[in-house]
Amino acid sequence: MDQNETAIGHAEEVTINVLNVLVLIISVAGMVLNTTTIVALLHLPWSSRPNIRLILSLCVANFLFSLNFLVYMIAYYSNPIGSGIEATCLMFEVLRCVLYLYVYFNLASIILDLCLAVTNPLGYASIVTQGRTNKLLFINAFISLVIMALAITFNFLTLTEATNVYSHESSCSIYPSYVYIRSFNWIFKVSVFICIPVFIVLLIIIFLAVKATNSSTNRQPSNTRGVITVMLVVFVFLVCFAPYQFISFYIQYSPTSYQNFSTLAHILERLSYLFEFFVPLLYSFRFQDARKGYTLMFKKCVSAASDYHSVFTGE
Repeated sequence: MDQNETAIGHAEEVTINVLNVLVLIISVAGMVLNTTTIVALLHLPWSSRPNIRLILSLCVANFLFSLNFLVYMIAYYSNPIGSGIEATCLMFEVLRCVLYLYVYFNLASIILDLCLAVTNPLGYASIVTQGRTNKLLFINAFISLVIMALAITFNFLTLTEATNVYSHESSCSIYPSYVYIRSFNWIFKVSVFICIPVFIVLLIIIFLAVKATNSSTNRQPSNTRGVITVMLVVFVFLVCFAPYQFISFYIQYSPTSYQNFSTLAHILERLSYLFEFFVPLLYSFRFQDARKGYTLMFKKCVSAASDYHSVFTGE
């Protein structure tokens, strides 16, 4: 029996190591894609287009979310038993929660911006300004930090050092119970189970409004592509974040089933990093302004290379 448990534990450890390597590759690729998209967007006159600021902010948050996985790797493999450094584990949990909340609120801002653009196209420019967009992004960051601070405070008040807590949701394999921020997991669950369906309903309303407008004016569906792009982003968000919340919610109320779903739980937990990989791809292929930014960036690189070549050769 002990040999079977040892073999199962060894197989699970190998699986986690393989998953970590794959996610590390995806995270690095995601950082490259988000960085490239950020540079491309910076080549646009985005000061006159507040919605570009929202996409730029989302790409920056995605880059930091992917970078945060490197913190996890340091914490997990910082010593032979894989328990990690306590402070590093806590920093990973805090950063993951703050960045997730900021991405979540940023996505809500993008949907709100799209809703205003579709339902009030004439007054959109006067409502959505550069200053208001900057304030909205600042409020998103501030609310994320406040919720994180409240979650940590609630955790330390309700979970004492003597409390024995065993959770499959711990980012590091072993660390004291008082470091485990149980409140963070409820933040993920509430946003997925309650708030995201509201986004879906709003997107459906926006999509129907765009179709009705295009049909009544006999125009080409110019806004439909943008609506579908945001829908795809929300869909990827759900696919990457929701499955783990469902299975962790089930395991939380059925702890005996953890061993049966431990490998699946580890896979779904790391699925969230695919969101940071796919979002810049979606905007690069479907967002016309992003493609313009890539074109301007490419032309600038070619021009710089040509100037460097002429200086180097003396021509």
